[in-house]
Amino acid sequence: MLNKIVAGLLLAALAACGSAPPQIISSVQTPPDSLLQDCQHAPRPADNTVNGLMLGIINERNVTESCDWADKAALRAWKAGVEAAAPKAASGAKGN
Repeated sequence: MLNKIVAGLLLAALAACGSAPPQIISSVQTPPDSLLQDCQHAPRPADNTVNGLMLGIINERNVTESCDWADKAALRAWKAGVEAAAPKAASGAKGN
């Protein structure tokens, strides 16, 4: 009797180990090309004076910063849309 129980448990354990593990399907999504474009540059200063050069540098920084802020905002919006569309993980863990 005991041998039959042990054999049954052994067969059950082997059957459980022999089953295929669940498949995990993952996909890598990249931002759209429109969010990966280079930022525009400020126009070159018309005069070649120190004042013109300084104004050109200030304008270039302003254009670059505003482009960077807009890019980051667009990427955050894209990421939020991707996360909202993605199925939730069974474990509830959130990856970075």
